[in-house]
Amino acid sequence: MMRSLVVALLVAPRAVAASGLPPAQYDRPYKGHLTIETVANVAAVRAVCGLAKVNACAFHGTGIDIAVCRIILPKDKLGDKLLMRHELGHCNGWPNHHPGIRPYPQPAP
Repeated sequence: MMRSLVVALLVAPRAVAASGLPPAQYDRPYKGHLTIETVANVAAVRAVCGLAKVNACAFHGTGIDIAVCRIILPKDKLGDKLLMRHELGHCNGWPNHHPGIRPYPQPAP
């Protein structure tokens, strides 16, 4: 019963595909209930998320006294720390139109 309630209260993503980090106020660990779901590939991510141009997505919302967030990633990106920071930014309330997006750091030469 609780699982159904939590899923029903999640906010569907309305993302615009973007690569980069969230602004500092959203770039922090998520304090609510976090679920990370892996799917086979990017095509499966796009099917689950309902968006044509994303590589991952986050569904977030607030249940009864609990914050919840569900991140969908392709299996080959599970260890991608920058992508995870991007999605956690959405869990922390960063709007899906990506205001204030910061570029990913460049690797050292």
